[in-house]
Amino acid sequence: MSYLKDINDAWSWTGLKAEEIVGSNEFGNLLLRDTEECFWRVCPEELTCEIVAQSLSSFSQLIDNDDFILDWEMVNLVKLAR
Repeated sequence: MSYLKDINDAWSWTGLKAEEIVGSNEFGNLLLRDTEECFWRVCPEELTCEIVAQSLSSFSQLIDNDDFILDWEMVNLVKLAR
């Protein structure tokens, strides 16, 4: 069974129709592109699934943002968990 099918089955109530997994981090967070070219973040530890960018250009800006990268990489939490 595909990960995308599982993700869509679990989170479809949010409106997510994931087409591609574009990133994941060490805590299982996912960045997804949907069928309408919006980008979503799934945070299992917070039980959230939200749009983080409405287009490829906004997503490109987001992944260049230092605050987003700090939150995404979770360096301190990864060190603590290890």
